[in-house]
Amino acid sequence: MHRSIQSIVIICIAFTCSSLLYILFSSLKVFPEMTNGMLLSLFLLSSAMMALIHCTHLLPIDNIWIVYLLELMAVYSVLLASSYFLQLFPFSLAYILPTFIIGLLTYVLVVIITFLHETSHAKEINAVIERRNEAISYDK
Repeated sequence: MHRSIQSIVIICIAFTCSSLLYILFSSLKVFPEMTNGMLLSLFLLSSAMMALIHCTHLLPIDNIWIVYLLELMAVYSVLLASSYFLQLFPFSLAYILPTFIIGLLTYVLVVIITFLHETSHAKEINAVIERRNEAISYDK
């Protein structure tokens, strides 16, 4: 259950980050203004990316840098497929480059936020263990 909730949170973080970055690029006139359809597409893309990233975690890989590379390849695969097959944005360098920048920035932000959350959670667990160990030592 924890993995499912974590995946949903990551999808929401990715969706929020990519939406905000899209709005930034839109205000710079790189992309057209956001529509409801585009918002739905961003959410579906975020979900598809998370599904592919989940698949990469099923592979027996211990090297974190290879995992990051595979995750980033999953992100870019979804972006390219959405451009080429679903025609969510024109398949041209003028659109693909900023889209890849948004993908990279969103991926980095999600990794950082997830890392900070996991670190915070680990500290909480360690504090509980330390208190229990101190209580056991005190009882002796």
